[in-house]
Amino acid sequence: MKEEIFIVKGESVHPGAFSLDDMRILLESGGYDEEEKYFSKTPVFLNKKAKAFIFDSSSELLPKREARRMGRLSQFAIYVASSLSKKVEIPSNTSVVLGTSFGPVDFAEKVVNTIVTRSPLDVSPFHFSESVANTSAARISMKMKLYGNQTAVTQSTASYLAAFIEGAREIFRGDNNVVIVGGTEEITDTVVNSLIYFRALSSHSAPFCRYRKGFIPSEGSTFLLLANGEAIRRFNYFPIGKVLGWARAFDPTSKEWAWGENYRSFVNCMKRACQMAGVTTKDIDLILSAASGSIKGDLLEAKALNTFFNGRLPTVIAPKGIIGEYGATDLAALLVLLEGGKIAKPKKFVEEDPEIGFSPNEAYLENNKIVMVNACSPVGSFVTLIVRRC
Repeated sequence: MKEEIFIVKGESVHPGAFSLDDMRILLESGGYDEEEKYFSKTPVFLNKKAKAFIFDSSSELLPKREARRMGRLSQFAIYVASSLSKKVEIPSNTSVVLGTSFGPVDFAEKVVNTIVTRSPLDVSPFHFSESVANTSAARISMKMKLYGNQTAVTQSTASYLAAFIEGAREIFRGDNNVVIVGGTEEITDTVVNSLIYFRALSSHSAPFCRYRKGFIPSEGSTFLLLANGEAIRRFNYFPIGKVLGWARAFDPTSKEWAWGENYRSFVNCMKRACQMAGVTTKDIDLILSAASGSIKGDLLEAKALNTFFNGRLPTVIAPKGIIGEYGATDLAALLVLLEGGKIAKPKKFVEEDPEIGFSPNEAYLENNKIVMVNACSPVGSFVTLIVRRC
């Protein structure tokens, strides 16, 4: 028997949005009036106040003494997972499935630096163990004393939605009845310099806009609690959404550093997700787009959407134009929708791209309405999720 899957609660922290309530306010506003409030003059770097918040805000959730012994990737993850545990009961058999695009870059840099400047024999075992991609998932399980499965998924910008699906599969197969899913990300100088080299960044983000030039990266973390019907009844959970279906696909024409051109793989991904959910294009009320302001990435998704919906698209929203890319910002936007929040049109959007043929809009999700959530990564991974708001 295949288990039903429900979304129970979630929590998120990102620059300018230090909780899910802050995230809702930010998404409803359409973006920062003055981006310097949370970013330095090169807007890809978080300012010291934004960085410091995570580690100084709550000694109960993440004491400084404990924070000093882990990388920022794990600090974000533990802070948000601990915040989630304050909102809802999390049983000890809960699994953790986490997505990350880059992993613990900071500690990996320290390991490499030690090898280059000194000797491999001088590498700290602590730095080495903290540089593994699944360290954050393991740390959550250790911190919260969870003995369920813990897994890390790395598929660039599709990592977070892919992690959600891996967690949903655990419940679907009957392997577990409660799973924490989400993602975490840290943005370091190395990450920024690499993205600048590939001309991926811009001083502001305008998804689907004719004049888009790139995106703003966001570091932080978002986690959601998934549960089956048995857990809903046992722990008296009040679900905010029901997972109806999902699918994943790959574009073999993609490069290691750029999107490919095979948008039909994305079309097939959306088609299979709808088939699993038992819905048609007419049943989709809202599309939570993967668009971030990328020149090629936005166009690739637009071609797929126009083809799959045959030019008759429901409302499309582009929250990454408000809150940036990375750190599971797509899942944070989904949480805001499921809790009754509105997502505005990005303030930086000025003109529709004639090649794309549509614009992102303001929207909210009514009860029993269905949202399609897409992820599209520059290394060819496509992910589609179908969710109904409870």
